[in-house]
Amino acid sequence: MSARDSESITNIYLGVIVFFAASLVLADYGNRFFVYVVQIDVHHRFIAGIIEPVLTKFLPASVVVSLLEWYEVPDDYLRAHPYRMALLGGFSVALFERILFVVIRGGTISLGFTLAAALHVLNALLIAGLVFSTPTEEQDWMFLAKLVAITVLAMIIHVWWNGWGVLWVAETF
Repeated sequence: MSARDSESITNIYLGVIVFFAASLVLADYGNRFFVYVVQIDVHHRFIAGIIEPVLTKFLPASVVVSLLEWYEVPDDYLRAHPYRMALLGGFSVALFERILFVVIRGGTISLGFTLAAALHVLNALLIAGLVFSTPTEEQDWMFLAKLVAITVLAMIIHVWWNGWGVLWVAETF
C-alpha cells in the first residue's frame, strides 16, 4: 500500500466520522426550525423522526462522496467497504448524540438510551450503505427509487421509535 492510498483511506475515515457527527447540529436546528419557526402542531419527536434520517444519514454520506470526487481522492476503499463506512458513520452519530444527551440534558444511561444508538446505526447502514455502495455514474432512476424506499423505511422506524418505542422500552424494562 502506497502512502497516497493510506492517506486516502485516512481521509475517508475522517470524513465519515466528522460529517456524520457534525450532521447532528444540522438535524437539531432543522428540528427547531419546524417546531419554533414554522410551528407545526406535531410533537418534536415525530418531526425529528422524519428529518433525522435525511439530515444525519443521507446528507453526510452524499457530502463524503461529493468531496472525494471534488478533490479526486480515490474512492476504491469506500466502494469496497460501503457498509463498514456506513457502520462507522452510524456509530459516530450515535456516540456524539449520546454524549450530548448526557452532558447537556443530564440524561441517564438505560436500555432505551442504548437502543436509540442502535437505531442510528441501523438507519446509517440502510441509507449510507446504499449511497456508499453505488458509484456516482450508476446513480440513475433505479438508485433514486431504492434511496426513496429505504429513506421512507428509515423514517418509519425512526418515527416509531421516537413515538412509541421509547415508551414501550421504559414500561417493559
